[in-house]
Amino acid sequence: MKPVSTPTLQDIADAVNVSTATVSRVINNPENVRPALRELVQAQIDALGYVRHGAARELASSKSYTIGALIPTLESAIFASGVNAIESVLVDAGYTLLLAVTNYDTAQEHRQIQKLIGQGVDGLILFGRDHTPETLELLHRQQCPFVMTWTYSDSSILPCIGFDNVAASNEVGNHLIGLGHTRIGVIAGITTGNDRARERVAGIHDALVTHGLQLHSHNVIEQPYELAGGR
Repeated sequence: MKPVSTPTLQDIADAVNVSTATVSRVINNPENVRPALRELVQAQIDALGYVRHGAARELASSKSYTIGALIPTLESAIFASGVNAIESVLVDAGYTLLLAVTNYDTAQEHRQIQKLIGQGVDGLILFGRDHTPETLELLHRQQCPFVMTWTYSDSSILPCIGFDNVAASNEVGNHLIGLGHTRIGVIAGITTGNDRARERVAGIHDALVTHGLQLHSHNVIEQPYELAGGR
């Protein structure tokens, strides 16, 4: 097969008889170009199959237009749904999502964050608050914007958005006690490396203690988020 040259900005500019600066504006700031001209240039971009060179774009704008997300597992439909929502918002904003799976391993997360920062991501989405001091120091040193999701605490000095897992499970415990139950057990996720699971157990424990009851260790079972674990 005969090699085909990669289309350039100049190729598009020549085809439409405009400057490369105009083509660049259509790609990066289309709102600054007259609609008729914008459509003409875009038609040539599509016809020639032009794709922006990521590295060149990053050098020109100091941005990579990529966001990294570190998800605990892809085996949970809840996380998959959250990633789908994140992707939808990022696409609308002109960003690409880079996804990594930590498997609840904070050391693995640290290595992946190093690689994502090395890839030049503009920011990171973390799940939960369980992160090594080295990871937080890395984010601070590299001045990489980040937000912790699926968790929330008024006292957190780090940016977080999500749920107060202690308060939520505390309400569950109070509800069961209000129904007259006194012997309560908990089936939790693996709490190692998972602050959300730990806080849910803590919320149930606090509710029981408030009512003079105990959450016995033999009534707390930890299982991975799998059908077999639930069974």
